[in-house]
Amino acid sequence: MRPLPLALLFLLACSSSASDEEGDVVRYSPAASPLVADVPLAPFDAAAVAQARDACSLESGDVDPPTSGEDLAHKLTGAWLQCAPSTGGFRAMQLMTNGQFAVLEDDGAGGLVAARGFERTGHWELRGYSKQLERSAAPDALWYLDLYCGSCGASGSPVLEKNPRRLIGHRWGGMGTWSPIR
Repeated sequence: MRPLPLALLFLLACSSSASDEEGDVVRYSPAASPLVADVPLAPFDAAAVAQARDACSLESGDVDPPTSGEDLAHKLTGAWLQCAPSTGGFRAMQLMTNGQFAVLEDDGAGGLVAARGFERTGHWELRGYSKQLERSAAPDALWYLDLYCGSCGASGSPVLEKNPRRLIGHRWGGMGTWSPIR
């Protein structure tokens, strides 16, 4: 992953009800309608990391399609462990309800802690597009999750599974499967 310029830092995007339409994307402002979720965030102990890793080996579950960008944002909020880390990327991340994003790093004892600083923290957003590639927040929109920090960046159309709960980095060029950390 390549570093992204400061100009690309932004706020969480996901709903037409509080959207900021800019160019060809629909952006959600958490200040207008903040996400409220009871999700676990770092630090995580070795047992929580092992439980997330165990979920990686389970058979694929049914797809859990979002009903809206806001629904997808609620489902994505929390911490995720990459099942098969790629070289050069990060192995875990957390997406916070306020639109902040942090890479999770090894704590030296098998657990994970949230990274600090510009190089490993930033913001996340969702961009919605119609089938005609026009900005959209319609229920059938194709949503892209964008992650930005000083030394990282990724974009892709996330697919969520249920039973087991996992995130598939569809169209992420090798970002693979992610398991939630609880």
